[in-house]
Amino acid sequence: MPTRTVKCYVTHLMTGGGGFRAFQGDALVYDDYDEYNYFYLANPFNASVMAPFLMHLKESLSRNPRTIYVLYLLPILHNMFINEGFKVEKRLTFFTYPHECTVYSYDASVR
Repeated sequence: MPTRTVKCYVTHLMTGGGGFRAFQGDALVYDDYDEYNYFYLANPFNASVMAPFLMHLKESLSRNPRTIYVLYLLPILHNMFINEGFKVEKRLTFFTYPHECTVYSYDASVR
């Protein structure tokens, strides 16, 4: 059974701001995405949970327009991201872990 857990990483992770903070919680009730730009998903849920998660992200983008990035390991629900307007930035495979990781972006400032 897929979990409903989402992890959010603050901007400091990629901007060199001195580390990062990680939060873990129920993706169907968590709605404090406005301060975050980077999200990591390790194929965490099925489509019935991914749809509300993407809705929460897009609602956050309407409140706080910015570019967000989603690193999605085993992107089984790839088409959901594409249908919601996310752009594929990069596809990665790792020699030590033979599964794909796709990096998506969504730039709300140009929409």
